[in-house]
Amino acid sequence: MRVGLADWVEDRSRAREPEEDLRVEAAPVDRGGGFLARWLFLAGYRSSVAVPAYVAVHVTCVVLGAVCALALHRSPWVGRSIEWVLEVPGGFGGLFVPILLAAPWLVLCLLALAPVVVVRRSRRRIVEAIEKDLPLLLELLATLAEAGLGFDAALRKAVDAQDPTRPLVRELRTFLDEVRSGIPRVRALRRLRERMDVLAASSFVSALIQSETVGSGLTDTLRVQASTLWDRRRERVLAAAQVLPTKLAVPLVLCFLPPVFIFVLGPAMLEFFEIASGTIESAGG
Repeated sequence: MRVGLADWVEDRSRAREPEEDLRVEAAPVDRGGGFLARWLFLAGYRSSVAVPAYVAVHVTCVVLGAVCALALHRSPWVGRSIEWVLEVPGGFGGLFVPILLAAPWLVLCLLALAPVVVVRRSRRRIVEAIEKDLPLLLELLATLAEAGLGFDAALRKAVDAQDPTRPLVRELRTFLDEVRSGIPRVRALRRLRERMDVLAASSFVSALIQSETVGSGLTDTLRVQASTLWDRRRERVLAAAQVLPTKLAVPLVLCFLPPVFIFVLGPAMLEFFEIASGTIESAGG
């Protein structure tokens, strides 16, 4: 009884660790580089040279974009394109002149933002993979816990049954290695939450920390978390299905209707402009 009380007091003290311990736990995630290092870390770029490599690539893209923009700005291509659109009857070609003038600088912006887009896409893939794998993993953990296995043993079997290249499986393997190396489970769970930084995973880890701290049943916690995640996923899919017609209207209007109008009404409009131009010239003469 005394041993159990001492363990409970120790767990409560770990749950109230000072801010210095929290900063120590966050250090492996930040890697001493601030926001940029953490952003790259969460996107999967966890090498020690990730920040210098990203800065070098970003600077290279900006310089390359500036060179391309200046080359296009000084080339006769822009001037010839403006002359060509100005020859469109009716003066409608003047609407495209600002777009042609801004085309070189649009190339600069696209090349400068290319590294940011790549990192954001990588982070989005990781978040989607974690949100996709987490409900099934929780169901498997709850089933193994009901069979009588402890949390570490159940998590080890569940992780071994999954694809080792998945982001969630990699983070859980790291968590198990930390616990095996002697790090307290509550601290390892907090480190796991900091490494993933996904809302669904953070709520799951917080529930595990609370269950570990107060000593509540692990099976019920896993079942409730899995049910909550399935409900959120179902609501997200239904919301995406409702927004789909609105998203399809944009490519329909921009990509499908203009070619139809050009092929159907183009010859008639061109003939109309020629007749109108001839009439105006004859009236002026």
